Amino acid sequence: VIQGMRRAGAQEVQVMPPSVVTCGKSGRKAFPALYQVRSTQPDLDVFEQSARDFSFANLRGGRLEPVGRIRSGERFRILEVRRDNEHGFCFGRVYFGTIPERYHWVSLGKELKLSRSLMGTDLHFARAERLDPA
Repeated sequence: VIQGMRRAGAQEVQVMPPSVVTCGKSGRKAFPALYQVRSTQPDLDVFEQSARDFSFANLRGGRLEPVGRIRSGERFRILEVRRDNEHGFCFGRVYFGTIPERYHWVSLGKELKLSRSLMGTDLHFARAERLDPA
């Protein structure tokens, strides 16, 4: 049934929105924090939330047009992170440009659980490493 609906072009609705990541392994507030695009990864595309077709599912699926890039090895500030509860992908709202009211997002990939405590993990991601302590 679902495959038939997809072939017909029906739009899928995300039943469970991504959850907000709030704490690192220290238990302290996790964001904002300084990150760096991993040198082994390609540039991070930046997407504007105000785009008509913006959704985290479209961002994950590569169906959005980027408004900019953060280069490999470049440092950037993540203001908040959301984790897709269905697939485990993480998305970061980043400081990008000069208008703080415009939200910009990047796909961080999955969280790397290098170390953890009862409070959380060290908040490193497949595409970006954390420079501030978690």
